[in-house]
Amino acid sequence: MSWVKVSESRWERPANGMESYFISIENLTASLFGGCYQYTISSRLKVDYDLPPSEKERTLRHAWKQLRYLQPQIAATVDGIKKRTFIIFDAIDAEEMSRSMSPILQATLYYLPRSSELVIRAPHSLIDGVGMAMLCHSYLTALTSPREVAFGDEVTRLPNSLETLLSHPEPPRAEMMAKAQEIINTFITTPGIGPKNEVGKVITGPTQRRELAFSVDSTQAIMKACKNNGYSVTAAVHAAFIRTLVKHAYPADDQSKYVAATNYNLCDILPEPYNSSDYAAALFDTPWVFRLDPPDTFCKTVRALDSVYKTTLNSENIELSGSITRDLYEKMRDPEVLAGPVPRDALASSLGAFERHLQH
Repeated sequence: MSWVKVSESRWERPANGMESYFISIENLTASLFGGCYQYTISSRLKVDYDLPPSEKERTLRHAWKQLRYLQPQIAATVDGIKKRTFIIFDAIDAEEMSRSMSPILQATLYYLPRSSELVIRAPHSLIDGVGMAMLCHSYLTALTSPREVAFGDEVTRLPNSLETLLSHPEPPRAEMMAKAQEIINTFITTPGIGPKNEVGKVITGPTQRRELAFSVDSTQAIMKACKNNGYSVTAAVHAAFIRTLVKHAYPADDQSKYVAATNYNLCDILPEPYNSSDYAAALFDTPWVFRLDPPDTFCKTVRALDSVYKTTLNSENIELSGSITRDLYEKMRDPEVLAGPVPRDALASSLGAFERHLQH
């Protein structure tokens, strides 16, 4: 899945399974909910930049142009290449802005002068969570190290698909496709444990966010306790989430199995320079499905999860990931699947140690 020149101003490549999945869900939800897309990923930065307003806007805009030159995929859309976007948004802050934002088709940077905030939004088919953190790092680098750019050679920096970079066989091996279908079937036929899900039956509302922030002392205590007990903070948070789901589960559902999907970021195993922030604007993660007998204590749950996290990404499963995303995309196009049980839990997702991707 490499880029091919189709005209003097246009390069294209087929979307891979994960990209296709996000695109299909984006289009499906937009058709059902008045143009509102599922899977738009956002970041918010508070900036301290002591310049006159007009100079500040020019500097911020040039940094976005510079980033567009260095990482040209931020201008990619599923129906062609469009101009980069830089929007000055008149809102009190990013929280107010989030309640009135319009759908987007490509990566977009918003500057909010009243709160000195920057918001980057992009379709999830273009970038993942770790990639968004690294894209913020790349933008701030462009902001503090400005340079003149001359467009023309951007195509040399367009990233190929994850499967191409990992040298997956094309087409996938038959045994990989068979395993992938079995894994995805497990996920789509079981709604899982959790509260009743009314998605598709009620009118969609504005974006909602809830945040729970821990103090530095509490964070350090949590990290120390997890380390001393031999499991990761991610596994501990996910285990706490599962115990909460069990407590508030819809009683009419089968509660014998916890079935969920989680994401694994594959950036670190890619060859240079694709494992760096130079290729932040790319989708380098893969989902995985696992089943778990709901243990009756937090300790049993967290150890079971930690084992899953530490053993899943072996060489065979890395190859299998491409087949899983292909089959996931195909299943999401099946009307019978779409009419089936709706997952009842959230997608537990962790960005890990954030400082690895974004420095002050």
